[in-house]
Amino acid sequence: GLCQSIVAAACARRGRATAHFDADVSYGANFGSLRASADVSRAFDAPEHSTHPVRVFGSGVDASTGCLTPSGREAMGSGSLSGDGSSCTRGYSIDINAPRVVLGADEFVECIVDSTAHKYMEFKAIEKTYVVRDGVAEPMASNRSDVFKDTTLSGAEKRALMRFLKLVHVEAMKDAAQRRRSGRNGEETNVAVGAPGSEWGLDGASSATRDALNESDGLNIDPDETMDTFLTRHGLSEKLRAGVTYALALQTRVDCDAASAIEDLKVYILSVAKYGPQTGACLIPVYGAADIPQAFCRVAAVEGATYVLRQALRNVNEHAEQATSVVSAGGQDIPAKFIFMPAPSRANGTISVHAVCVLDASMTPEFSQLLVVFPPGSVREDARVAVRALQIGAHTGCC
Repeated sequence: GLCQSIVAAACARRGRATAHFDADVSYGANFGSLRASADVSRAFDAPEHSTHPVRVFGSGVDASTGCLTPSGREAMGSGSLSGDGSSCTRGYSIDINAPRVVLGADEFVECIVDSTAHKYMEFKAIEKTYVVRDGVAEPMASNRSDVFKDTTLSGAEKRALMRFLKLVHVEAMKDAAQRRRSGRNGEETNVAVGAPGSEWGLDGASSATRDALNESDGLNIDPDETMDTFLTRHGLSEKLRAGVTYALALQTRVDCDAASAIEDLKVYILSVAKYGPQTGACLIPVYGAADIPQAFCRVAAVEGATYVLRQALRNVNEHAEQATSVVSAGGQDIPAKFIFMPAPSRANGTISVHAVCVLDASMTPEFSQLLVVFPPGSVREDARVAVRALQIGAHTGCC
């Protein structure tokens, strides 16, 4: 799994002898991907007597065989497809837990970079985020340029949104500078008092930015305040409140609290254009989520870790309540001081529902990677959670 891959990379980089066993033929476990081939369909088959059978939407696929119908082949372009559509699926992978979106300024991305795992993977940026309102998908502005270009916002809405985003950006920069000064992100902390940028640790900050940082009075969040109440207090309209909460702060539930939502919003704002002026905040791994644990496994292997696929563990030997060794499925006894096992499956908790849809064209001609957000109530009136649709282009190699 992903956690075990990260731990293995960390141990190997610290010079510890590391062995990583996996009963599967590939990396990632529940964070992995399946090859989009004929045998993949069996992984999604409903049980024989299931009361919730698999449902196929659309007329392009035969529900009984899973193959493209004549109309489906015609829509996709019959000249490039074989009879069963296998030529279309070759080279693609299907993420088991749906495509993973990460924010450019998130601590997980810092972990990927600090561990050198980024050398073994590639990301694509989400080019645009849309919010559905009254059946219409409208772009969600996240920076000054987008706000000024947005023709769906009134002048008052633009001013309120810019004022609020600037305030959150200032607070996010304060937090980032404080982390640098305290060494929480591993950067140099021995900065001389009075040195350029030592006020907030922003060596390249403009004088206007420094003034804004020093003059900000903070966000003043009430501990019991919901995000909707907090945004209302800052003068945002209902439309903007939905966009900020579910498209920028990436919250899911209608009653989310303001404190945690604002922390997520800070990460989003710091992520915008982090890797170039034309890049958004969200990134997706090319070739699927399985490339993330695989990258950490490669880091560990380069540092001397041993990887054994198709090999499970039969037993863990203990002495005085301390693990001493493990026995592989092949009967080999391997001494071990520390053993990291996957967490047990949860019997209850939040349930996420995913669907994979194959389109014959992008929803918009300008962009390939899109995030479309349906706020609570926009899909079904009594729904209290948001729905997100992620469109990824063919060159990502995953779905």
